[in-house]
Amino acid sequence: MPISRQQIDNSLSAGYNIVCSTCEKHYDGSCPATCGGPARNLDFPDYKGPIPREMFPSMCLSCGDQSIKYGVVAAGQVKFSVCENHRKVLHLLASHGTYPEPVLLTTLPGSSDKRNKYERSAKNS
Repeated sequence: MPISRQQIDNSLSAGYNIVCSTCEKHYDGSCPATCGGPARNLDFPDYKGPIPREMFPSMCLSCGDQSIKYGVVAAGQVKFSVCENHRKVLHLLASHGTYPEPVLLTTLPGSSDKRNKYERSAKNS
């Protein structure tokens, strides 16, 4: 069964990030203990949802907005990003040392003001 916009909004309001909020396993209760995001030093390995994995760094981890401004770079790659409104999320992760390799919190060039296509299409659900 497809995830409704209301379910996603409720999940985001409860404090879940956009990845968990769009994952089928989050709603059917089958999310394994082996899954998680950067707070667990993971990149949502068990994610099953509409957002392609390669898009994770190009959208805000918290809300899904593509107006990203900051990113966590680990092992030479941007792993996750956040918008201006959720900047504190990355500062918290970086300050707690949740990554095993050196982490650089950086400002990303060329941010977009558009919402991602998953947010736009979900609003019509």
